[in-house]
Amino acid sequence: MVRSFEVRTDKQGLVCDLARDLDKKLVELQRNGWNIISVANTPCKEWEACKGYFDSVLFTIIAERK
Repeated sequence: MVRSFEVRTDKQGLVCDLARDLDKKLVELQRNGWNIISVANTPCKEWEACKGYFDSVLFTIIAERK
């Protein structure tokens, strides 16, 4: 089975934590038996209710588990 997983933020103040969140997600997936196929980063705009749109990054993880 091949699946995709996302790492993103919904708060502007948490954009700097994305690398740490990506590391945690990769470790979690590998611990749960997923083999990471690829990780792609995509610049995007996110929305925070009280502050409006802000620049962020969406990480898409493609992983396979047999």
